[in-house]
Amino acid sequence: MKLSNQNSTLLILSNMQSNDIMKEFIKHLEDLELLTTDAQLYKADEIWVRLLELIQELRQQDYNFKVIVPRLQSIGLQDIITDYLEYNRPSLQIKVMEFTKVFAIMVYYDHEFKVSHRLNNQLAQLMQSPNCQVKMMAIKTCTEFYKYKRWSEECKFDIKPMVEIIVHESDQEMLTLAINLFLKVCSYIDDENFGIVLSRLVSRLESSSGSVAVGFIKNLQTMYRNICHHDPVKAAGCGVISAIVNTLRSVDQAVVDQSIEIIHNFSSYVNCEVTSAELIRSGLIQTLSDLYIRYSDDLELRTRIIKVAGTAASDMRDFPVSLVRSLVFEQLTISILDVDMYDCLRRFGHINDMIQKSTNKTEMIKAFREYGIMQQLITIYSRRDVNLYDYGDETSIVKLVKTLADFADNHPDSSIRTELDQGRIFENLMAIVKSDTAEYTNRKIAGQIIETCFQHRVHVANSSIQPYNDNAKIGTSSGIAGYVRGEVRTLVEMRYIQYLQCILCKPMWWIDITNQHIVEQWRADSLDQNILPSTFNLALEQLGVFVKQLVCSGSDGLGTIVPGPVELTYILDNGIPDNVYTRLMTNVSDIEHGSNHNTGQMVHNLIDASMYSVVYGQTMIAPLSIRLKYTTMAPCDILLSTRLVSDTPIINGNPKFISRKFQCLPSEFRVEQDGSVTINSYINNLSPIWHRDMYKCIAKIFKCFVPMFESLFRTMDPMFKYIDIHNGTKGYELPNQSDYGGVRPNTQVTRPVYVPTLPEHFKSKYESAKPVSLRGRNLQVIVKLTNIQLTPSKPKYDEGNWHIEGPRNESIAAIGLYYYDVENITTPKLDYREAVYCFDYQGASDMYWKDVCDIDQESPRNQYIGSLELPNGRMW
Repeated sequence: MKLSNQNSTLLILSNMQSNDIMKEFIKHLEDLELLTTDAQLYKADEIWVRLLELIQELRQQDYNFKVIVPRLQSIGLQDIITDYLEYNRPSLQIKVMEFTKVFAIMVYYDHEFKVSHRLNNQLAQLMQSPNCQVKMMAIKTCTEFYKYKRWSEECKFDIKPMVEIIVHESDQEMLTLAINLFLKVCSYIDDENFGIVLSRLVSRLESSSGSVAVGFIKNLQTMYRNICHHDPVKAAGCGVISAIVNTLRSVDQAVVDQSIEIIHNFSSYVNCEVTSAELIRSGLIQTLSDLYIRYSDDLELRTRIIKVAGTAASDMRDFPVSLVRSLVFEQLTISILDVDMYDCLRRFGHINDMIQKSTNKTEMIKAFREYGIMQQLITIYSRRDVNLYDYGDETSIVKLVKTLADFADNHPDSSIRTELDQGRIFENLMAIVKSDTAEYTNRKIAGQIIETCFQHRVHVANSSIQPYNDNAKIGTSSGIAGYVRGEVRTLVEMRYIQYLQCILCKPMWWIDITNQHIVEQWRADSLDQNILPSTFNLALEQLGVFVKQLVCSGSDGLGTIVPGPVELTYILDNGIPDNVYTRLMTNVSDIEHGSNHNTGQMVHNLIDASMYSVVYGQTMIAPLSIRLKYTTMAPCDILLSTRLVSDTPIINGNPKFISRKFQCLPSEFRVEQDGSVTINSYINNLSPIWHRDMYKCIAKIFKCFVPMFESLFRTMDPMFKYIDIHNGTKGYELPNQSDYGGVRPNTQVTRPVYVPTLPEHFKSKYESAKPVSLRGRNLQVIVKLTNIQLTPSKPKYDEGNWHIEGPRNESIAAIGLYYYDVENITTPKLDYREAVYCFDYQGASDMYWKDVCDIDQESPRNQYIGSLELPNGRMW
């Protein structure tokens, strides 16, 4: 099969190496310089055709043009191109410009390349050629060259021919090419010529319709985008926006549709606030309101009109209140629940932004309230599918209710607070918090809204109001292992505590106790549990005291610290800021990857305080003189030179609770006066270099524990037991033998046993508890981080055993736990029991212990005192 000449040429080229192509390329350029007479120009046509083929092949082979451009420049390629463009031969000029256009594409990424002054002027002249084909090719070549301002400062691009074409040209194809070139260079054009072109484009737009007008609108959008990229302020004031706003008055719906889309896209540009301000100044809102009336039967278009108005207004700083009185914003509010949830939340967001950015919030809120925004907000909170978060952030309805609540708190004369309360938003949020099926983040944010916006319904005291002037001494003895044993609790006390724990385990019980309807439901439930009315009333009194004396806000107002169901415990749900939690999870993931995580074991100690612990008699310590000299870390050689090792501490007590050999190494945590925490020493087995950010996370998390520890230390005295019956009842003593004529000591005398009873009223002692502050103190903290992973092959964790946290020599005063990631498992819980005194020291009868305490001499020397559930996000 015979190939054509053109195909044969391409076949030959495809077999050529790049270096061979370059050699031929250079040879033809040298030949062009030798053609000096008109008679030889026919050969030039053939050479330029061949050069075009060669440069296309180089482009196809992805040849590194940065290597050859300097070489081509050195032999004067631009001068050769200019020389042949000066010949008044259209066919030759077109061939040369076809080559030049491909060359311009090849140097696209060479930002140092500049068009020479001669070539620049020659191309500008050819844009005025009487030959249409030459003129169009000149425009195309300039468009490729000037995409990225290829001219130098001393020889600027002559735009007058392009301006003349746009102003006077009637040929649509020619006009389109000139406009495309203008769009590439419009950012660099002087204001006078820019104004001329823009005025002509607008004039042509106004006299056009259909697809032609739509094309002009798109050109204006491209022009605006290119200018906005370099100078947003210039773009906003160049006249494009007002021109497009005017097109909304067109009777051509295709033009209106395109203009609405472009105006909406403007908001996504850099510095959209400037754009929005110019849109408003150009009369956008009134125009949209008129448009809304004109297309009252077109639901889709009306929805788009509302979206454009809301977007433009919410992007603008201090949107004029007078414009809020426009029809389009009334309809935005009225129809807010008639769209899908995504657009619904978007509209709430527009309203919130407009209120937040306004300097006249009173009138802004008044206008939207007249449109019914309060009822719409109340309705959305009552929906089952309401979503309070979006990609980790609060949704607009959350932000709006906070904005309105904040306004109400600062304007007591406003009726907004009454509307919020009567609208049952609080009750709906409580339902989300208590729901077992609601998503975790939804419950968390609902709780935050309650604590932020409905504190008056919660009756929570803020920890910041606690007076710290008379700071009580922190008693640590009750937290030290094996230090104390409690008195045996009577059966009456245990049953009462068990019922009290049932209420303390309820979510938001400290809020529900203020709701009479819920309290009556509790009362009815207590009767079903055989709880006496007097017992219920006593528990209710005690819970009321808890709310007044013990319930307080968490650090930075996040969450609520409440007494736990077990004595000497406090719990806080969702008290960690979201950004801290996100950083924590990232750091934990890094630690997991850096540890021996894939061992097949269920328990992974990511920060193991027991590894490399202090070994008495071996672990070296720095003497005081060195510690005072080196504030961070003493050099190893200095430590070795001192040869000072830790001594075994002398601690009296039961050896079962004392380690004579080991001790976990604590870290130094500093609590500042403002409550912030810094870690001033090494955390055992956590590199401060590789895991520097983890140190910051731990410090921020410990900050959230500080008010919990302060509450705990304030109530550690035994006098603050949940219930402690002191009614003077004593165990019965056996009568003397002389009184009973030789009765043997082990004889059991059967007599009625007096069972202690609960008091009628709860006598609070918490008023006498002195506040404790950890601020301004250095604390020693042992840090542990443990993961327990369940798998289908190991679906159950049953390795927990009864233990005391730490030996007595570690002097642990309190423990803080944060369950940061509990997923797809049964909610874990901790059981507690308390060591008690031996039963026989009082000399009471077995009958007494059995009837009063439900124990006998063979029972373990401890009593179970309750359990505590630990769901995701709980601090304890």
